[in-house]
Amino acid sequence: MNTEKMISGIKKELRSKVDKGYKKFNQERIAPHMTGFMGARIPDVKTAMKPYIKEYRALPIDTAFEVSWKLALTGVFELRIIAYELIYKRKKDYDKRHFDIVEKWVKNYLEDWNDCDNLCTHAVGALVSAYPGLAGRIVKWTEHKKFIVRRAAAVAFIFPVKRGEFHKTAFDIAGRLMYDENDIVRKGYGWMLKSLSESDREAVFKYVMRNKKIMPRTALRYAIEKLPREMRVKCIKKMEDKMKKTAVMCCLLCVFSFSGLYAEKASVINKEGSPYELSLNAEAGFVSVLSHSIKFGEDGTAFDYVKEGGQGVLFPFNRFTAELRLFDVHSLVFIYQPLEIVSVITAERPLQFYDTSFYEGDVMDVKYGFSFYRASYLWYFLKEGKNELGIGLSLQIRNASIYFKSAKGSYGMVTENVGPVPILKLAGKYHFENGFWAAVDADGFYASSEFFNGADYFFTGAIWDISSRIGIELDNGISPYLNLRWLGGGGEGTSQSEDAQGDGYTKNWLSTFSLTLGVDFK
Repeated sequence: MNTEKMISGIKKELRSKVDKGYKKFNQERIAPHMTGFMGARIPDVKTAMKPYIKEYRALPIDTAFEVSWKLALTGVFELRIIAYELIYKRKKDYDKRHFDIVEKWVKNYLEDWNDCDNLCTHAVGALVSAYPGLAGRIVKWTEHKKFIVRRAAAVAFIFPVKRGEFHKTAFDIAGRLMYDENDIVRKGYGWMLKSLSESDREAVFKYVMRNKKIMPRTALRYAIEKLPREMRVKCIKKMEDKMKKTAVMCCLLCVFSFSGLYAEKASVINKEGSPYELSLNAEAGFVSVLSHSIKFGEDGTAFDYVKEGGQGVLFPFNRFTAELRLFDVHSLVFIYQPLEIVSVITAERPLQFYDTSFYEGDVMDVKYGFSFYRASYLWYFLKEGKNELGIGLSLQIRNASIYFKSAKGSYGMVTENVGPVPILKLAGKYHFENGFWAAVDADGFYASSEFFNGADYFFTGAIWDISSRIGIELDNGISPYLNLRWLGGGGEGTSQSEDAQGDGYTKNWLSTFSLTLGVDFK
């Protein structure tokens, strides 16, 4: 069969369908950026193709790909549509090796979303459905510099997900493209999620609920289009703005600082003989991570932050404390502890965090933020001069923010959590005759109950914060000191919340050592 004659006949048939008025309207109003547009309407394009379908089906599959290839290379938009429509009609004859041809089309010859969708929602989708092992190669398209290739990564799975296939891969791609700067790409993965909702409505709803704070509005609205109304309402409900965590601390420091204006010379901020004593405390130094592992999802990667996550070096460390002593034996202590460790790494192996996957060699931004606020009450039951020993209780508010992101910012996994944690407290201080003093503080708790650790599900958790310091008390109420601290904790459990990511399972254990210089103002 003369394939050149077939191609020539298709071109001739198509030219007879050109509508100059439609061409002008399309170029001026619909797609002014489109190249190679002859001016035929889509139904007419398919009509021009019909006389040659039977001949095309009779071609050897490799010859059929060659014909479609030549049609696509003409640069004519309508002929590209015909090329992709024809090759899809041969999907039952696809071989795995044909993916190389299709991938070349995607990376080198797609010009706009029309081309992308015509090829990828049909031919590419059918190929990956027939050969699931190709999915990993398509996922890699999410990192391509061309926006149209990144869109192709998403829309290629529209055909399979409607059939109940590749659900995990679809969520992985959505995560990778979450922050893409191109709106065409965002619409693409939103469309993919919408198609997935036809076969797994609940999974898409949970995914959107988990990510609605960071998901671009365009992608979100596409994704929820086919969800029931009550689900859509929950997905688009605005989240209340969070109070900046530094605002409270700044206000407290201002109040305490202004109180020092009324202090006598013997003390920075207190009057001699007063039944109360206020002290402000600040520390600065470094923290070393002794061990740190985390796992998101029962089937997720057990990730070692020290060996793999760039936490094998020293990081800055600060702590701010305010204490109000009442009648010498009662103490109220307020602590703000920022703890944020950020690093840039190259994945040494494939990594899986809930629905988000990274591949060996991926460059990643990694953040572990576990700042907290703590309020404590201490009763000093043992007093001998300035020497004392006390016990009490603390309530800690954790403010966790953890992410693993592509360094390009195109995809990632983000988890945030705020919650209360009750803690037992012990404190003691001994003064030497030469003005030096030594002190020990210990906060800690272990619980295997959701009631005690603030979670809304059964969760095993622990926390410890043990410090020893030595300092000197100066005449004006200022005491500089050196502090050693062992700080750590973690937990393990499976959340039952509808907003939980993946299967809800989390395992996280951290142990750190810090060395700081501090100053206590009284």
